[in-house]
Amino acid sequence: MFSFKLPSVVIKDLERMFSNFLWNNKMHARTWKDICIPKREEGMGIRRLTDLNKASGVRLVWRLCTSQSLWSKWISTHYLKSAHISQCSATPYDSGTWKWLCSLKDLVLSNMKISLGNGDNTFLFYDNRLPGNVVNLAAQINSAQIPA
Repeated sequence: MFSFKLPSVVIKDLERMFSNFLWNNKMHARTWKDICIPKREEGMGIRRLTDLNKASGVRLVWRLCTSQSLWSKWISTHYLKSAHISQCSATPYDSGTWKWLCSLKDLVLSNMKISLGNGDNTFLFYDNRLPGNVVNLAAQINSAQIPA
């Protein structure tokens, strides 16, 4: 769907055009926000472009984490440089798409569950199976007072 973040001005203009088309350039009987409510909540079930845009960005981060496609290999080589996705960051000189993906990585990683398999692609220090990660857990254990 989207391979880069659409500017909010573009989204606003597109949604205004959609609304004008829906109401045939006449007075709008309902706001666009009300139209985008799901049908089961008495809306029309039309999806907002901001939500679709965010979902496509989440999909790209997911693809980066799970796929071996040419795109994910290039992004991994160019930006991650053998680091884990949770450790990535964007600089002002990086592409807009990479900055967008870095801003969405926490959302993806907090909702992602990992299958261990044979352990080749498992990063114990960064994976999401323990509260926090192993480094934080070890720091908490070391700082705890152990009675003698």
